[in-house]
Amino acid sequence: MFSIAERVTDVTARRLFVAGLAFAATAGLGYWQVSHWRDSGTLSARALAIDPANVEARLIRAWWLADRDPERGIEISQSLLNSNIWWAPQTRSEIMLKLGDAYHALGAVSEAQAWWNQAIAISPKQWRGFSHPGNAALAAGRYEEAAILLAQALRIYPLDAETLVRYGLAVEELGKRELALDAFRRAAQLEPHFAEARRNAERLAPR
Repeated sequence: MFSIAERVTDVTARRLFVAGLAFAATAGLGYWQVSHWRDSGTLSARALAIDPANVEARLIRAWWLADRDPERGIEISQSLLNSNIWWAPQTRSEIMLKLGDAYHALGAVSEAQAWWNQAIAISPKQWRGFSHPGNAALAAGRYEEAAILLAQALRIYPLDAETLVRYGLAVEELGKRELALDAFRRAAQLEPHFAEARRNAERLAPR
């Protein structure tokens, strides 16, 4: 899903491996990757309670807070970007994406778009740099804009079921039912237990 910082300061590197902190932070990351949001947030919080300088835990916590406590998520993300830690471009891009999400959650649309644009500039193949603003456009009823952005995300990474569903919803609103049905079916094939994909595919299936 994303790369963790490839180098950290010596002090932080030592702390990551003291008293099982590396395990706690990595476990949080693993839960994040498989969408167990609550477990990820709990484990990252535990790691931070033991050592507030745990870089991986701070990173996960910032992402976890983006939609739940946007102001706190922004604070942590900004501190990570402004630190002396060297981030891989993909990871820096991910932090910027979540900053965009946090600002969007606060209703600061222009700031959100600016961060999403920076994420794409740093990592042009960062498909979420298109899917996140695409989802926002869809929620706002800007269906043509949403379809364009989500299509671009899918050109970069065509295997994300949620993006396929959002794209399907956008093009359906534009009257393109066949494209929508194809997107819903592809999403259901990728993730058979994705109820929203199955439900929409069944709804548009020819009778």
